[in-house]
Amino acid sequence: NKIKVFWNPIITKDFLREYKKPLNKRDNIILAVGRLELQKDFEHLIRSIWNLSLISELDFKLIIVGNGTLETNLKNLVKDLKINEKVEFLPFSEDIFDYYSKAKVFVLSSIYEGFGNVLAEALFSNCYCISYDINHGPRDILDDGKFGVLLKERNIKILSKEIKKGLLYEKPFYGSEKSLVQFGEEFTSEKYLEKLEKFGHFTLMLNGYILDKDNHIVAEFKEIKLDAWINVPGMMNQCETLEAKKIIFRGMIKPNDKLMIYLKDIQICSS
Repeated sequence: NKIKVFWNPIITKDFLREYKKPLNKRDNIILAVGRLELQKDFEHLIRSIWNLSLISELDFKLIIVGNGTLETNLKNLVKDLKINEKVEFLPFSEDIFDYYSKAKVFVLSSIYEGFGNVLAEALFSNCYCISYDINHGPRDILDDGKFGVLLKERNIKILSKEIKKGLLYEKPFYGSEKSLVQFGEEFTSEKYLEKLEKFGHFTLMLNGYILDKDNHIVAEFKEIKLDAWINVPGMMNQCETLEAKKIIFRGMIKPNDKLMIYLKDIQICSS
């Protein structure tokens, strides 16, 4: 049996080709994005920033964007390490790409990921990306290290040294914008739909939900079995009718007896 991998549709082709501020014109901002929970291991990242402050005289700031149950603990850690001026916490924002566009270095410190969408978003915003080589996603997103740093050993000192390298690196890690754009085509929503359309008629099993502009669930669908691909334009129209922000779904599509495709938290549209 063959397994077909579809990358999450992270960006659009228009965004991929938009002008991005060069690294040498960005401030020394280190960015991390995610829920403030154990999985993301922001404690590890904060301790690496503390170590970076010991080994470097560079002026820099770590910005952590996200909400979660560990917010108080992490802020207390920053205070205990006496690096308050080096670390800033911001609540999650729908305008997250504004942060990517200003950051020079992006760090994914997670212990594991479902895919690592934030890493892909940072990469295609032309950030210098650093990630641990975890399951699942970073190796695929960074193309085995071609487009960013993949660290195998979870070590604070090693991570802080790599962040320092990133702050001093004044040209894109990937070498040329053309190579990044070509690679990024696989992560566009247009490419995703183009791949699906090639399969034509197949069995689809879906679970999912529709969110409004405030991220409240306005409708759900569970264990829907369809004998053809869902009407994407129809779903887009439904988004507009409900004034929804996006439709998320997960499930399985089966074009034939020899091929099965698993989908997880796919965003089908956004207003």
